[in-house]
Amino acid sequence: MLLNKKSLLICLLALNVSAQVLGNEKIENKDISATKIEKVQVPKEVYESIRIKWFKYLTGVDYINLMTEEERVAHISSLENTAEIFMNSMQYDTPYIFDDLKNIKDGVPINNVYNRLKTVATAYNIPQSKYYKNEKLKEAILFTMEHIGKNYYYIGAPERGNWWQWELGIPKAINDVVTLMYDEIPTEKRMEYLKTSQYFQPYAEYSGASPSADFSSNPGKRLSTGGNRLDTSIISFIRGVLMEDPVQTFDGANGVIDTGIYVTSGDGFYEDGSFVQHGNIAYNGTYASVLFGGLGQILYLASGTPFEITAKEVNNIYDVVLNGYSYLFINGGIADLVSGRSISRNDTSEMTRGREVMANLALISEGAPQEYKLKLKSLIKNIIEENNSEIQPETVKNLTLRNIIKNIKENKNIDSLKTTGIKLFPAMDRAIYKTEKNGKFGISMHSSRIGNYESMNGENIRGWHTGDGVTYIYGI
Repeated sequence: MLLNKKSLLICLLALNVSAQVLGNEKIENKDISATKIEKVQVPKEVYESIRIKWFKYLTGVDYINLMTEEERVAHISSLENTAEIFMNSMQYDTPYIFDDLKNIKDGVPINNVYNRLKTVATAYNIPQSKYYKNEKLKEAILFTMEHIGKNYYYIGAPERGNWWQWELGIPKAINDVVTLMYDEIPTEKRMEYLKTSQYFQPYAEYSGASPSADFSSNPGKRLSTGGNRLDTSIISFIRGVLMEDPVQTFDGANGVIDTGIYVTSGDGFYEDGSFVQHGNIAYNGTYASVLFGGLGQILYLASGTPFEITAKEVNNIYDVVLNGYSYLFINGGIADLVSGRSISRNDTSEMTRGREVMANLALISEGAPQEYKLKLKSLIKNIIEENNSEIQPETVKNLTLRNIIKNIKENKNIDSLKTTGIKLFPAMDRAIYKTEKNGKFGISMHSSRIGNYESMNGENIRGWHTGDGVTYIYGI
């Protein structure tokens, strides 16, 4: 057997002891001020350099010719098909433009429109695409931006539906579309769209800060935490770059640093490697992935600029990854027991979430200090090698990330970081055991600190017992 009774008893006993040491009380977080980046004068060319780097990250133009012919054809065809459907389905004489997005006043369809714009704007900017610099596609993109901005996503519009789309999803998508269509959108309109985004999400540190948030699912100004903090930070950072506004850009970069401070209750990273979101739910697999994504992007873009992040607090995140995620990654996937309500989504699994986390960590490894860089790459190499369901990095969509992962995989100077033994996560009532013979075992529990499950937005409505001592046993 890969796991015997003695091993399981040791794991359970150790977790029980750690839980008793912690007790059931919630310890208030200490009031610790994070190190801040010193604000300096920033030359105009710095903003342009970061903008172009983000454009290349989004499009992957530097790596398309490095793909195999089969990969390149599939990638380009997918973009072209989306652009073709976009143009053929547009209805210029209706208020909603697309038949499948008629309830356009709700945040979800508005966000979906901007996401479509991002994809077709990518096709517009790929030299190998038949829609490269296509005038008809350009007109369709600009018309849609103007129509949505005039009628649905404008300063003062009430946040109908979930707050997330209005304050995070849409501003991120606007940043990307403006980056991709920067030279095609007239300057006045470009600033108008970005200022509208700024109205709904003005600060990296807070959510719910606009008057329109009073209509949302989560009204009121509040501190942005955990994964949401990295969303607000990357929004401010890239928007600041696009507007050449040092206040917003520094705000975004500084907003990242707070997430590296260990917490002792509520949202954030704990010293034992736990990550909590929504107050008491284990979320290393999803919200932490959003955090890693934003952190990796800002580190990548800010490197070598006045916005570069070198604060010691961020080192805590690297330590959490190395000491915690080396256990939470199992067979290339991220364990369900730390993915909250997302386990109920039809289009996700341990493997898809693991793929996303791995890709985000690969980007972080590029911008990490030398003392962590090789260790992080060693962890990523192990994740790739232990994946028994997918061949990586072929399933990673972003071409920039795919190339980074490919280089890690093929670099013979990077050893694979193999982990065995018991790892306890008492702050989120989880435990993982990896045997010398590749057996893996996990336990998911709850207490007065950690909820037994989360149901929200119609998701995970039957997750009642997923934190009641559920055990997960994995094969090789």
